[in-house]
Amino acid sequence: MPVRMRIAGGVAAIYEVPSLTSTDNGPFTSPLSHLSNGRVKFHSEFRYPKVVQERTVTLSLPSRVLTDTQGPEFTRSYNLFSHGRPGMPWVLASLRISGEDVAAVGSVPVQKATDTRTGSSKWPNPPWARLISIGANGSNVVAFEHCVCPRIYFRYPAISIPVTVWVTDESF
Repeated sequence: MPVRMRIAGGVAAIYEVPSLTSTDNGPFTSPLSHLSNGRVKFHSEFRYPKVVQERTVTLSLPSRVLTDTQGPEFTRSYNLFSHGRPGMPWVLASLRISGEDVAAVGSVPVQKATDTRTGSSKWPNPPWARLISIGANGSNVVAFEHCVCPRIYFRYPAISIPVTVWVTDESF
């Protein structure tokens, strides 16, 4: 479908039309009636979330060696920075892992466990990983670390990860 952009009477919209010669301006004049068919791409009457702050910080994670007394699981939260917003803002983030930006959607594996034994190993490619999630509480943008490793001879070396966070004007 062709896409039309129209600005009139203080209203702006981008929407699909059936053909280049179509006179159908329904998505412009009544956008709510055309949301279900996907024709409205943008309409100035809708309130869109705005990014009000962008910040890149470095998340430094220490070495983790899981022991018999600690158990096979480790979790920790890190305050990345104060967001200065009322309530808990909706945040978007990306983590730079091995030179690639990875969207922080859910829990992101940032590092695989390494085997501390020398010589032959029963687990040459361990399936366990260190996971990071990004969110916000009432005052800070927070990173949450979760490591699982059911064998005491595996560890996670220290790692530093650049994290870019976009704080929006939407609060939960």
